[in-house]
Amino acid sequence: NIAIPANGMVEVARDAIPPECELDPRKWLYAAVLRGEGIGDDQSVWPLVPHRELALAEPEISVTVKDGVLELLSPVYCHGVHVDDRGQAILSDNYFDLLPGVPVRIKPVDPKAARTLRFQAVMPKSST
Repeated sequence: NIAIPANGMVEVARDAIPPECELDPRKWLYAAVLRGEGIGDDQSVWPLVPHRELALAEPEISVTVKDGVLELLSPVYCHGVHVDDRGQAILSDNYFDLLPGVPVRIKPVDPKAARTLRFQAVMPKSST
């Protein structure tokens, strides 16, 4: 547990980025999830190259519904997960990243719509 002063910041971890010869920056990124009592989860993702250059695996998004809340989970990183809502506000959050093994919980505005939603992720266009 840590305390962060109002309008302040506290460094909680530090990790060196391995040399380029040890990683392919198209297949590697840094991520952190902030969780706390009384606040919603907040995540940050830092790719080492622009998203359009990432070598992303095919999205694998599973959705479960419990007590009116959707829980999305993926074994791979999924960027820009969303529902084509045609401009309607049907979810509490409709554009987010899924980190491998880290669930994201969102509430549908209309609980009946939860059973018909089709989530997709933004995939970079192939340069070939």
